[in-house]
Amino acid sequence: MALGQAQKADFSLPALVFAQALSTFNHSLLRSGMLALLTFRGLNTFSLGNEALIAISTVVIVLPYVLLSLPAGRLADRYSKTALMRTMMGLDVLIVSAGAIGFATGNTLLILVVLLFAGIQAALLGPAKFAILPELAGENRLLDANGWMSATGTVAVMLGLTLGSFLALDSAGFWLMLFGAPALAALGWFASQRIEEVGPKAPALSL
Repeated sequence: MALGQAQKADFSLPALVFAQALSTFNHSLLRSGMLALLTFRGLNTFSLGNEALIAISTVVIVLPYVLLSLPAGRLADRYSKTALMRTMMGLDVLIVSAGAIGFATGNTLLILVVLLFAGIQAALLGPAKFAILPELAGENRLLDANGWMSATGTVAVMLGLTLGSFLALDSAGFWLMLFGAPALAALGWFASQRIEEVGPKAPALSL
């Protein structure tokens, strides 16, 4: 790898780790915030009980992983992983912004739809963000890159779940969450623009 390419890759990997951590954090924040409002503030526009809505929120997040894991992997091979990640991070800005509107208006249905699309976004992003690591990190740093991706993802989930409950139930924190989450999503999209361009691995692959 040439020096210029190495320097670009050095910048690309932190950008990737940062972008995926922000996306994971936001999704966890939104779900935790909704669960807190359901449990303690009576956020429920349906005749369903809170337990049913909590179960539904879990299903709409997990189901996309079950249905889309295989096609998402093929998608990451057929198209540019970089372009796919940038598209998904741009979609995340719209998803999180819609979630903020759902919280501001107390619209449980909108929040559930947002969680569904968050699950779809994460399912489509997953294979691409790990498959691009060999190109960005190289063989010598691949183990470290995988470790950073996993560690930051786990920390992002924990922080999102913890802060979501706290912010949603605090008057000032509630508005901080509504404006802060879309801002973080936009920052994640900006970070994705710094990821090195990686072309498709198998452009003729059937989906």
